[in-house]
Amino acid sequence: NVTLPMLKKTTLFVVVADTSTNLLLFAPMQLITGGGPQGSTSVLMYEAYKQAFKYGSYEKGAAITSILVVFILIIVFFQFKLMDEKERRTMGKYSKGKKAAIYAALVIFVIIALFPILYPLMSSFRTDQEIFQYTAPFNLHTLIPVDWTMENYISLFRDHGVGQYIKNTLIVVGITVP
Repeated sequence: NVTLPMLKKTTLFVVVADTSTNLLLFAPMQLITGGGPQGSTSVLMYEAYKQAFKYGSYEKGAAITSILVVFILIIVFFQFKLMDEKERRTMGKYSKGKKAAIYAALVIFVIIALFPILYPLMSSFRTDQEIFQYTAPFNLHTLIPVDWTMENYISLFRDHGVGQYIKNTLIVVGITVP
């Protein structure tokens, strides 16, 4: 017999993967409704696509992508909190040397995994002019903005109705996640 507690890790993986995938969903909105009527079916990922590739505002697209990453991290954090305390403490049975090796491998993995997220995040703090100024060759200014600005985030919430897109995204995720 297979019982639900035996499927806990598999179920957690499916829910986390499905939630992350649905947060990034935008093809149906683009193909069926184009985000309309009046943005009622537009979600964050579709708005990021429009800002970056339709309007050429890469810094605003990067800002929306950064908001999405924060949402994904928050949701995944809370989903992992639902795991058993016993399952989270399995590291207690390993020796100090093995724990150190596991943590070192995790740190290396996180650095490699977060690097593709770091560039759009840093780009979201650039000005319109700076976004194309430092593209090649790769140097410190390619990654870190010279003139830091929050204007892209302020503009998104003030002028572009990102609050509505966040609400739409959460509705889509709430309906589609099992």
